[in-house]
Amino acid sequence: GLQGIAPAILTTSLAALAASWWYARRVRMPAVRLSWGEVGREAGALFTLGAAFLLTGLQGPVVQNIQRATLVHYADLATVGQYLAALALSHTYVNFILNAMGLDYLPRLTRQKDDPAQLNRLANEQTEVALLLAVPGVTALMVFAPLLIPLLYSGRFDQAVEVFRWQCLGVLLKVASWALGFVLVAQARRTAFVFTETVTNGVYVGAFYLLVRWFGLTGAALSFAVVYSWYLPLVMLTVRRYTGFAWSAGAGRVLLVGLAAYTLAVASHQYLIGVWEWTAGTALVLATALWSYRELCRRLDLP
Repeated sequence: GLQGIAPAILTTSLAALAASWWYARRVRMPAVRLSWGEVGREAGALFTLGAAFLLTGLQGPVVQNIQRATLVHYADLATVGQYLAALALSHTYVNFILNAMGLDYLPRLTRQKDDPAQLNRLANEQTEVALLLAVPGVTALMVFAPLLIPLLYSGRFDQAVEVFRWQCLGVLLKVASWALGFVLVAQARRTAFVFTETVTNGVYVGAFYLLVRWFGLTGAALSFAVVYSWYLPLVMLTVRRYTGFAWSAGAGRVLLVGLAAYTLAVASHQYLIGVWEWTAGTALVLATALWSYRELCRRLDLP
């Protein structure tokens, strides 16, 4: 029952700690001697970059609490639950992809931080691969949301289905902008990083408040799409200032296909009913999965 929640969380953390400690012991690190001046310079750079991460990281919980308070004020706690259920489900698949890719992506970017051409190439490649992995999953979640949400939660979360569909649009735009944000981190552009994150969080809070006030729960989901419609051009223009970044034809094409798949999924839900809706939706999922697989194989030189 409820008494098992805390031990389960603690056990998971201890298992992760044990696995990390075990593998860390197997990594041989050569001894390096640094002067106090070198230590000071390295520590200063880490401290200022860490302060930027801390400042932007603290904004996340503040934004979330403001959003929940807004929903409670204009609706009720049940509406908050519907919103959080849709938010969690729409991010689970994509966050898994982005977190896994980020472990390899940031070190490669950092090694090329002084070469703008290589940074732009890596950002475009990562955007293409991330979108190719995300589009089939997001399309499937869009199509099968009426089945997944009652299965994973309960039948009382019926309102979360509509919220979930709007959030999926924001998720696609989030994936498209994800690789660009890492460029600022790799180049240690602290001011630019804090600026883009802070302004975007401010836009998010404002859009969330207004759209919830006007449209209720649906407005909460719309605000997520709105904020990434803002963030994507903002971070792209910011990165372009430092590296001359421009999207490759491949990255732009993959994003357009992803948005087209999203539009078709919405249209099938709006204009088709019964078996026709499920048939069209399933065909769309299979088509996007096959297309993404072929595109990934072509980029990775796989048969």
